Order: sequence, then C-alpha cells, then structure tokens
Amino acid sequence: MDESRRIFNSCENLDFGLLELDDVIDLIKSIPPPPPGYEEWDCGVTITIESEDGKAYVMVTMNGMDDYTVLKYDEGTGEEVLVGSSATFNEVVEALKAFYSTPTGRALAPGRVKVEEYGMNYRAEVKVIIGYDEHGEPITGWDEGNLNVTNRSVAGIPLNAVKAIKLLEPSPERPYPQLVIEYEEGGRLWAITFRFKDLSTYQRLLTDLPRFVPQGLISREW
Repeated sequence: MDESRRIFNSCENLDFGLLELDDVIDLIKSIPPPPPGYEEWDCGVTITIESEDGKAYVMVTMNGMDDYTVLKYDEGTGEEVLVGSSATFNEVVEALKAFYSTPTGRALAPGRVKVEEYGMNYRAEVKVIIGYDEHGEPITGWDEGNLNVTNRSVAGIPLNAVKAIKLLEPSPERPYPQLVIEYEEGGRLWAITFRFKDLSTYQRLLTDLPRFVPQGLISREW
C-alpha cells in the first residue's frame, strides 16, 4: 500500500512514525478491500505497531472484508501470540487497546485476552542432512534454526502427530543438551533433533515446555 492507500503487489514498507491508538485504528479502517486475484498474493496489507521499548510488536494483516490476522510477538521473552487468524475489526480494536495499555505490550498475552494460539521461540541448532557417503548413507550436521513451541504444535508439527519429546542432557558424547521430537507422518515415524549451545535457553525451555505440551509426551534422559 502506498501513501495514497493504493494497494499494489509489493514488499515495500511505509513508516508512519509515532501514532496514537486512535490514529492506528483510523489507519486500519482506511485500508481498502483486497483487489481481484488477491488469493495469489503472499499476504495482505500488514500494519506493524512496535511497543515503546521496542521489544514487542503486534501485526495486523487484512485478509478480506472484516477479516484480519492479528499476531503479537515479544522479543524480550520470545512469547508469540496468535490473537486471531480471522478476526473481525472490533476484535482488532480490542487487541490494539490491550497492546497499547502497557509500554511492553504484555497486556496482549494468554490469560489477558482470548487467543487462538500462543507459544515461545527458542534459538537452537537443528540437525540436517548435509550429504551422503559412498554407501548412500546420510551425513548429518548442524544448522542454525528456531524452535517454536505452542499450545498446538512443536517445530510446526501438530501436537496430535507428536509421539514423544525427549530431552537429552549433556554427556561426554553429547556436549550440548538436545531435544528430539518423534512424530508420525504419512504412516511413518520421523524424528527431528535440536541442540542448545546456550544453556540459559535450554533452561527456559525446560520451564516452559509443560505449559504448552502434555506432560505425558515429555521424557528426560541423562
């Protein structure tokens, strides 16, 4: 969207500077309906509002007439909240009021507002296949990744497909703690492994994990 509110298929950004709550509401109201062929676009017009301390933001994306996606993220805590994937304008206004009510935006959080999904992000490395040996066996290595845990999924895997989550403590053979997710897909059992070089991130995960995942799925191995 350009300054005249014309929608075009572009990833350009406009900076509106500091805006009061009413100004943001008026701005969102001014967004016109999506044009024909909208379903072929990657996403709709999105407005991002940062908190006063710059550590949290809320994103409002227009999907259609009176149909918005509202996502809040707190960089300080790693908390991610999907307020609504098909929210009405009135629900958007309520979410913005909650976000504006505190400098950090933490009023827009589970327990304070009705949300569809909420979770946390953790910096980690993920085990990937980097090649194959002469026998065709996979060679694995570690790549930078992000572990997202919500009340609905782990690393993007729906909880109803997850069979086990194993927490592996450090050992002489394993210098860093790891998390292994075993899940079913296509009638087969798969596994994905993360490791944590930052022990403080791993400790935070140990505390947070039972908040989102049924404890019967979690096991800890030394």
